[in-house]
Amino acid sequence: MNPTPPRRPAWIEILRPPNLFTVPGDPVAGFFLASCGVLLNGSAVVVPAAVALLAYVSGLVGNDVADFRVDAAERPERPLPSGRVSRPAAVVAMAVAAAAAVGVSLLGGWRLCAAACALLAAVFLYNFALKTRAVLGPLAMGLCRGLSFLMGAVATGWTPVPTDRIPACAVGLLLYVAAVTWIARDETAPANLAVRRWIPAAALAALFLAAYFAWRPCSLRFPVTAVAAVFWALFQATRLRGTAPAAVTRSAVGNLLRNLIFVQAALLFLLDARTANTAAAALLLLWPLNAWTARRFYAS
Repeated sequence: MNPTPPRRPAWIEILRPPNLFTVPGDPVAGFFLASCGVLLNGSAVVVPAAVALLAYVSGLVGNDVADFRVDAAERPERPLPSGRVSRPAAVVAMAVAAAAAVGVSLLGGWRLCAAACALLAAVFLYNFALKTRAVLGPLAMGLCRGLSFLMGAVATGWTPVPTDRIPACAVGLLLYVAAVTWIARDETAPANLAVRRWIPAAALAALFLAAYFAWRPCSLRFPVTAVAAVFWALFQATRLRGTAPAAVTRSAVGNLLRNLIFVQAALLFLLDARTANTAAAALLLLWPLNAWTARRFYAS
Protein backbone atom coordinates (compact mmCIF):
# COMPACT_ATOMS: atom_id res chain seq x y z
CA MET A 1 0.00 0.00 0.00
CA ASN A 2 1.37 3.41 -0.93
CA PRO A 3 1.62 5.85 1.98
CA THR A 4 -0.31 9.10 1.78
CA PRO A 5 1.94 11.51 -0.10
CA PRO A 6 2.91 14.68 1.72
CA ARG A 7 1.58 17.95 0.37
CA ARG A 8 3.63 19.24 -2.56
CA PRO A 9 3.53 22.39 -4.71
CA ALA A 10 -0.05 22.77 -5.91
CA TRP A 11 0.59 22.90 -9.66
CA ILE A 12 2.76 19.80 -9.50
CA GLU A 13 -0.04 17.97 -7.67
CA ILE A 14 -2.48 18.90 -10.43
CA LEU A 15 -0.15 17.50 -13.09
CA ARG A 16 0.03 14.10 -11.34
CA PRO A 17 3.70 13.47 -12.24
CA PRO A 18 3.52 9.64 -12.16
CA ASN A 19 1.04 9.62 -15.05
CA LEU A 20 3.11 11.92 -17.24
CA PHE A 21 5.68 9.14 -17.69
CA THR A 22 3.01 6.92 -19.26
CA VAL A 23 2.00 9.43 -21.96
CA PRO A 24 4.78 9.68 -24.61
CA GLY A 25 4.84 5.93 -25.20
CA ASP A 26 1.40 5.90 -26.83
CA PRO A 27 2.30 8.02 -29.87
CA VAL A 28 5.84 6.58 -29.94
CA ALA A 29 4.43 3.04 -30.24
CA GLY A 30 1.92 4.17 -32.85
CA PHE A 31 4.64 5.90 -34.84
CA PHE A 32 7.01 2.95 -35.02
CA LEU A 33 4.32 0.36 -35.70
CA ALA A 34 2.98 2.47 -38.57
CA SER A 35 6.45 3.14 -39.98
CA CYS A 36 7.59 -0.50 -39.49
CA GLY A 37 10.44 0.72 -37.32
CA VAL A 38 11.80 3.27 -39.79
CA LEU A 39 12.93 6.59 -38.33
CA LEU A 40 14.31 8.99 -40.90
CA ASN A 41 13.92 12.14 -38.81
CA GLY A 42 14.00 12.20 -35.02
CA SER A 43 11.66 15.20 -34.80
CA ALA A 44 8.95 13.18 -36.56
CA VAL A 45 8.40 11.09 -33.42
CA VAL A 46 9.23 13.84 -30.90
CA VAL A 47 6.47 16.14 -32.18
CA PRO A 48 3.51 13.77 -31.58
CA ALA A 49 4.98 12.79 -28.20
CA ALA A 50 5.14 16.47 -27.22
CA VAL A 51 1.59 17.04 -28.47
CA ALA A 52 0.35 14.09 -26.42
CA LEU A 53 2.00 15.46 -23.28
CA LEU A 54 0.52 18.93 -23.78
CA ALA A 55 -2.94 17.50 -24.45
CA TYR A 56 -2.62 15.35 -21.33
CA VAL A 57 -1.60 18.36 -19.24
CA SER A 58 -4.62 20.26 -20.53
CA GLY A 59 -6.81 17.30 -19.63
CA LEU A 60 -5.36 16.97 -16.12
CA VAL A 61 -5.99 20.62 -15.32
CA GLY A 62 -9.44 20.43 -16.92
CA ASN A 63 -10.19 17.36 -14.81
CA ASP A 64 -9.64 19.33 -11.61
CA VAL A 65 -11.72 22.22 -12.95
CA ALA A 66 -14.59 19.88 -13.80
CA ASP A 67 -14.33 18.03 -10.47
CA PHE A 68 -14.19 21.13 -8.27
CA ARG A 69 -17.46 20.46 -6.41
CA VAL A 70 -16.85 16.73 -6.04
CA ASP A 71 -13.31 17.30 -4.77
CA ALA A 72 -14.56 19.97 -2.35
CA ALA A 73 -16.74 17.31 -0.74
CA GLU A 74 -14.54 14.20 -1.03
CA ARG A 75 -10.96 15.50 -1.34
CA PRO A 76 -10.86 19.08 0.01
CA GLU A 77 -7.06 18.92 0.26
CA ARG A 78 -6.75 19.03 -3.55
CA PRO A 79 -5.24 22.25 -5.01
CA LEU A 80 -8.46 23.85 -6.31
CA PRO A 81 -10.90 23.23 -3.43
CA SER A 82 -8.19 24.09 -0.90
CA GLY A 83 -7.68 27.43 -2.63
CA ARG A 84 -3.99 26.87 -3.37
CA VAL A 85 -4.80 27.26 -7.08
CA SER A 86 -7.64 29.49 -8.26
CA ARG A 87 -10.22 28.17 -10.72
CA PRO A 88 -9.64 31.04 -13.22
CA ALA A 89 -5.90 30.30 -13.22
CA ALA A 90 -6.61 26.62 -13.84
CA VAL A 91 -8.95 27.43 -16.75
CA VAL A 92 -6.28 29.64 -18.32
CA ALA A 93 -3.64 26.92 -17.87
CA MET A 94 -5.95 24.34 -19.46
CA ALA A 95 -6.54 26.58 -22.48
CA VAL A 96 -2.86 27.48 -22.87
CA ALA A 97 -1.80 23.81 -22.81
CA ALA A 98 -4.47 22.95 -25.40
CA ALA A 99 -3.42 25.83 -27.66
CA ALA A 100 0.21 24.79 -27.31
CA ALA A 101 -0.70 21.23 -28.33
CA VAL A 102 -2.37 22.51 -31.49
CA GLY A 103 0.55 24.83 -32.22
CA VAL A 104 3.17 22.11 -31.84
CA SER A 105 1.10 19.70 -33.93
CA LEU A 106 1.30 22.10 -36.88
CA LEU A 107 5.01 21.27 -37.05
CA GLY A 108 3.98 17.80 -38.18
CA GLY A 109 1.51 18.92 -40.86
CA TRP A 110 -2.24 19.23 -41.16
CA ARG A 111 -2.93 15.52 -40.61
CA LEU A 112 -1.20 15.57 -37.23
CA CYS A 113 -2.99 18.81 -36.36
CA ALA A 114 -6.35 17.19 -37.17
CA ALA A 115 -5.47 14.19 -35.01
CA ALA A 116 -4.41 16.51 -32.16
CA CYS A 117 -7.71 18.41 -32.39
CA ALA A 118 -9.62 15.12 -32.26
CA LEU A 119 -7.65 14.12 -29.15
CA LEU A 120 -8.32 17.47 -27.45
CA ALA A 121 -12.02 17.21 -28.29
CA ALA A 122 -12.14 13.75 -26.68
CA VAL A 123 -10.34 15.09 -23.60
CA PHE A 124 -12.80 17.98 -23.29
CA LEU A 125 -15.83 15.72 -23.75
CA TYR A 126 -14.57 13.33 -21.09
CA ASN A 127 -13.92 16.04 -18.51
CA PHE A 128 -17.02 18.15 -19.01
CA ALA A 129 -19.70 15.87 -20.46
CA LEU A 130 -19.08 12.13 -20.15
CA LYS A 131 -16.99 11.59 -17.04
CA THR A 132 -19.93 10.78 -14.76
CA ARG A 133 -21.54 8.36 -17.23
CA ALA A 134 -21.20 4.77 -16.08
CA VAL A 135 -20.21 3.34 -19.48
CA LEU A 136 -19.44 6.32 -21.71
CA GLY A 137 -17.10 7.88 -19.15
CA PRO A 138 -14.53 5.06 -19.05
CA LEU A 139 -14.84 4.54 -22.81
CA ALA A 140 -14.17 8.24 -23.40
CA MET A 141 -11.03 8.06 -21.27
CA GLY A 142 -9.92 4.99 -23.20
CA LEU A 143 -10.63 6.82 -26.46
CA CYS A 144 -8.17 9.53 -25.44
CA ARG A 145 -5.39 6.94 -25.16
CA GLY A 146 -6.41 5.26 -28.40
CA LEU A 147 -6.35 8.59 -30.24
CA SER A 148 -2.95 9.37 -28.74
CA PHE A 149 -1.64 6.10 -30.18
CA LEU A 150 -3.21 6.86 -33.59
CA MET A 151 -1.72 10.35 -33.51
CA GLY A 152 1.74 8.82 -33.56
CA ALA A 153 0.75 6.67 -36.54
CA VAL A 154 -0.67 9.68 -38.39
CA ALA A 155 2.66 11.47 -37.92
CA THR A 156 4.23 8.94 -40.30
CA GLY A 157 1.72 9.74 -43.06
CA TRP A 158 -0.34 6.65 -42.23
CA THR A 159 -4.04 6.82 -43.06
CA PRO A 160 -6.77 4.55 -41.63
CA VAL A 161 -7.55 1.42 -43.63
CA PRO A 162 -10.37 -0.91 -42.49
CA THR A 163 -8.13 -3.99 -42.55
CA ASP A 164 -5.08 -2.28 -41.07
CA ARG A 165 -3.44 -3.60 -37.89
CA ILE A 166 -2.91 -0.18 -36.31
CA PRO A 167 -6.55 0.50 -35.32
CA ALA A 168 -6.72 -2.90 -33.60
CA CYS A 169 -3.90 -1.88 -31.25
CA ALA A 170 -5.61 1.47 -30.61
CA VAL A 171 -8.81 -0.35 -29.67
CA GLY A 172 -6.85 -2.63 -27.34
CA LEU A 173 -5.37 0.38 -25.54
CA LEU A 174 -8.82 1.95 -25.40
CA LEU A 175 -10.32 -1.10 -23.71
CA TYR A 176 -7.48 -1.46 -21.20
CA VAL A 177 -7.61 2.19 -20.11
CA ALA A 178 -11.42 2.09 -20.02
CA ALA A 179 -11.23 -0.93 -17.70
CA VAL A 180 -8.76 0.83 -15.40
CA THR A 181 -10.93 3.96 -15.39
CA TRP A 182 -13.94 1.84 -14.45
CA ILE A 183 -12.06 0.62 -11.40
CA ALA A 184 -10.85 4.14 -10.57
CA ARG A 185 -14.44 5.36 -10.26
CA ASP A 186 -14.53 3.73 -6.80
CA GLU A 187 -11.19 4.92 -5.46
CA THR A 188 -12.61 7.31 -2.83
CA ALA A 189 -14.48 4.72 -0.74
CA PRO A 190 -14.37 0.97 -0.01
CA ALA A 191 -15.72 -0.93 -3.00
CA ASN A 192 -16.49 -4.45 -4.18
CA LEU A 193 -14.74 -4.88 -7.54
CA ALA A 194 -15.42 -8.60 -7.92
CA VAL A 195 -15.74 -8.63 -11.72
CA ARG A 196 -14.17 -5.35 -12.78
CA ARG A 197 -10.77 -6.13 -11.27
CA TRP A 198 -10.08 -8.87 -13.85
CA ILE A 199 -11.04 -6.86 -16.94
CA PRO A 200 -7.73 -4.94 -17.38
CA ALA A 201 -5.77 -8.21 -17.54
CA ALA A 202 -8.33 -9.72 -19.94
CA ALA A 203 -8.13 -6.65 -22.19
CA LEU A 204 -4.33 -6.88 -22.29
CA ALA A 205 -4.39 -10.59 -23.07
CA ALA A 206 -6.75 -9.94 -26.00
CA LEU A 207 -4.61 -7.04 -27.24
CA PHE A 208 -1.37 -9.03 -27.15
CA LEU A 209 -2.85 -12.12 -28.77
CA ALA A 210 -4.27 -10.04 -31.62
CA ALA A 211 -0.97 -8.19 -31.99
CA TYR A 212 1.05 -11.41 -32.04
CA PHE A 213 -0.99 -12.99 -34.83
CA ALA A 214 -0.99 -9.73 -36.80
CA TRP A 215 2.77 -9.07 -36.58
CA ARG A 216 4.39 -12.50 -36.26
CA PRO A 217 7.12 -13.47 -36.52
CA CYS A 218 8.39 -11.23 -33.72
CA SER A 219 11.30 -11.32 -31.32
CA LEU A 220 11.24 -13.17 -27.99
CA ARG A 221 11.23 -9.78 -26.27
CA PHE A 222 7.58 -9.29 -27.20
CA PRO A 223 6.05 -12.32 -25.42
CA VAL A 224 8.29 -11.81 -22.39
CA THR A 225 7.21 -8.18 -21.99
CA ALA A 226 3.58 -8.93 -22.83
CA VAL A 227 3.36 -11.73 -20.25
CA ALA A 228 4.94 -9.44 -17.64
CA ALA A 229 2.31 -6.77 -18.36
CA VAL A 230 -0.56 -9.27 -18.08
CA PHE A 231 0.76 -10.75 -14.85
CA TRP A 232 1.22 -7.29 -13.35
CA ALA A 233 -2.46 -6.57 -14.11
CA LEU A 234 -3.45 -9.92 -12.60
CA PHE A 235 -1.45 -9.15 -9.46
CA GLN A 236 -3.31 -5.85 -9.04
CA ALA A 237 -6.59 -7.74 -9.43
CA THR A 238 -5.68 -10.05 -6.53
CA ARG A 239 -5.14 -6.98 -4.34
CA LEU A 240 -8.72 -5.84 -5.01
CA ARG A 241 -10.48 -8.96 -3.74
CA GLY A 242 -13.39 -8.54 -1.36
CA THR A 243 -14.31 -5.01 -0.39
CA ALA A 244 -11.13 -3.15 -1.18
CA PRO A 245 -10.26 -0.10 0.96
CA ALA A 246 -10.03 3.18 -0.95
CA ALA A 247 -6.27 3.40 -0.37
CA VAL A 248 -5.72 -0.04 -1.91
CA THR A 249 -7.88 0.83 -4.92
CA ARG A 250 -5.94 4.06 -5.48
CA SER A 251 -2.65 2.17 -5.27
CA ALA A 252 -3.85 -0.53 -7.69
CA VAL A 253 -5.10 2.08 -10.16
CA GLY A 254 -1.73 3.82 -10.05
CA ASN A 255 0.04 0.51 -10.69
CA LEU A 256 -2.30 -0.35 -13.56
CA LEU A 257 -1.58 3.02 -15.15
CA ARG A 258 2.16 2.43 -14.70
CA ASN A 259 1.65 -0.84 -16.55
CA LEU A 260 1.01 1.20 -19.70
CA ILE A 261 4.78 1.59 -19.95
CA PHE A 262 5.15 -2.20 -20.24
CA VAL A 263 2.27 -2.33 -22.73
CA GLN A 264 3.86 0.32 -24.95
CA ALA A 265 7.26 -1.40 -24.78
CA ALA A 266 5.70 -4.75 -25.68
CA LEU A 267 4.05 -3.24 -28.76
CA LEU A 268 7.39 -1.79 -29.85
CA PHE A 269 9.04 -5.19 -29.37
CA LEU A 270 6.69 -6.56 -32.03
CA LEU A 271 9.15 -5.07 -34.51
CA ASP A 272 12.58 -6.53 -35.09
CA ALA A 273 14.02 -3.07 -35.67
CA ARG A 274 16.85 -1.42 -33.76
CA THR A 275 15.13 1.98 -33.53
CA ALA A 276 11.89 0.51 -32.18
CA ASN A 277 13.73 -1.71 -29.70
CA THR A 278 15.80 1.25 -28.51
CA ALA A 279 12.62 3.25 -28.01
CA ALA A 280 11.13 0.35 -26.03
CA ALA A 281 14.19 0.15 -23.79
CA ALA A 282 14.00 3.91 -23.21
CA LEU A 283 10.35 3.60 -22.22
CA LEU A 284 11.13 0.84 -19.73
CA LEU A 285 13.54 3.21 -18.00
CA LEU A 286 10.49 5.37 -17.20
CA TRP A 287 9.05 2.61 -14.98
CA PRO A 288 11.30 3.32 -11.94
CA LEU A 289 10.77 7.08 -12.42
CA ASN A 290 7.03 6.53 -12.34
CA ALA A 291 7.33 4.35 -9.23
CA TRP A 292 9.54 6.93 -7.50
CA THR A 293 7.15 9.83 -8.16
CA ALA A 294 4.13 7.66 -7.24
CA ARG A 295 5.46 7.51 -3.68
CA ARG A 296 5.22 11.29 -3.54
CA PHE A 297 2.18 12.21 -5.63
CA TYR A 298 -1.22 10.75 -6.39
CA ALA A 299 -1.61 9.22 -9.86
CA SER A 300 -5.39 9.67 -10.03
